[in-house]
Amino acid sequence: MNQQENPFDLVELLAATIEARGSDLHLSVDVPPMARIHGSLVPLSEQLLTVDFCRQLVMGAINEEQRARLEEHWELDFALQIAGLGRFRANAHYSRGALEAAFRHIPARIPELEELGHSP
Repeated sequence: MNQQENPFDLVELLAATIEARGSDLHLSVDVPPMARIHGSLVPLSEQLLTVDFCRQLVMGAINEEQRARLEEHWELDFALQIAGLGRFRANAHYSRGALEAAFRHIPARIPELEELGHSP
């Protein structure tokens, strides 16, 4: 695949999700990368993810042992830490024969109850 077919990488997508104040990044085939922002899925690009590119993004985030577990169980829960960006809880899984994933940003600071809209 050439650079034109791969306009972004996983770190760029995770950074865009955080910048947009999104909680999750969703990678699914035949749709653009999507950020969950205030409960709604919002596209981060106009480019649809192909089977190969989605697989490349997901497989690039895990090690060989994790890849083996994913291929054996068809699903994998894992953690990802990116310097300068933060920590993410992730789930990779197969859907309709294609590899897809969701990444949840884990904030470094726990918000106060009032910030979450709860009364004292």
